[in-house]
Amino acid sequence: MASTCAICSASSSSATEWLDRPSARTLPSFFRSAKVFAGIWDEHAIRDKTHGRLVYRHPFVGDIAVSYETLRLPDDPDEALIMHTVEEGSPSHVALQLLATWAQEGVLDKV
Repeated sequence: MASTCAICSASSSSATEWLDRPSARTLPSFFRSAKVFAGIWDEHAIRDKTHGRLVYRHPFVGDIAVSYETLRLPDDPDEALIMHTVEEGSPSHVALQLLATWAQEGVLDKV
């Protein structure tokens, strides 16, 4: 099975703490001051998905279907390793190989 891995980080900090970060300065002022946004962020009403399937639509190679699994450490649940995989030999696998080849050859830099 061919796979692509990404490491992601999730934070349990409050909206106020997050909005005070320098990176939040790029948000429109509406979001920085929106009480509704801050309330939703503080509730953390979003359930963590541990596994599933996603389909990405790439403009050059079409649909890429990936399965994913989220792994969390019991001692640090705010950190996650999210692994995306595709079936070897599938159209998605071929599409990812093609994109990797184009990236190595710089083909996409010329588009």
